[in-house]
Amino acid sequence: KTVDKSIYANNHTSVKQKKHYRKFIDWSLIPSKYRIKYQEPANDDHEGDPNLIKETKKALGPEISPLLVNDAQLAKSVPTYVLTVGHDRLRDEGFIYAGRLKRVGVKVVHNHY
Repeated sequence: KTVDKSIYANNHTSVKQKKHYRKFIDWSLIPSKYRIKYQEPANDDHEGDPNLIKETKKALGPEISPLLVNDAQLAKSVPTYVLTVGHDRLRDEGFIYAGRLKRVGVKVVHNHY
């Protein structure tokens, strides 16, 4: 099993992490025309791979994953420009990030192409 497949299977997070981070991912912030393929994760009760969890812990920090911080931390963000495109792997996260920033009062320019 490759690391990519393990990450796609959500094996890089523990059950505790999944529950903690889930609250920061508000799918309603994605325009409905892009939400048609979304499915709730089927394995949120799966503990994940302890070695992979340890290896990827830094990637879940605010410097690399700013979407995964609470609203108080997010509100401290500087004015932000978000660019998303139709087939971008992080397109949905971009919509969610821009929406959350706006919701906490951060000035945001979000262009989607």
